[in-house]
Amino acid sequence: GSLDDNYQMQIFAPGVYENNYVYVNVFMWDEQWENPKFDGAPMKRVTTKDFKYSYAEWTFTTYYYYSQKEPEKGYYSAPDKNNCFSMFRLFTDKSTGTHTVTVKDRFGNNYSSTITW
Repeated sequence: GSLDDNYQMQIFAPGVYENNYVYVNVFMWDEQWENPKFDGAPMKRVTTKDFKYSYAEWTFTTYYYYSQKEPEKGYYSAPDKNNCFSMFRLFTDKSTGTHTVTVKDRFGNNYSSTITW
């Protein structure tokens, strides 16, 4: 299906980055947004440098790598910008089920996304 304006985050189930931690990358997040909540529990911002950010970033990087083309200026994250400033995590011992992450932006718009594992 196609994505709409409500596609504001990418959720990673426990085990993708760390066991017992759910992660979310909130696109375009900054300090004027609220921190996201996982099933109502506030998530903590992390700034570890070894994340794959999002599928979009990975796809973009892979395209330029395999095509051996130089990316156009401004369309690629330079290697020295290997930090994802919009990643959050929360410890969870929840087993299978459907879970929801919600976040409010600087304008008061609410976004939510669900994940099942």
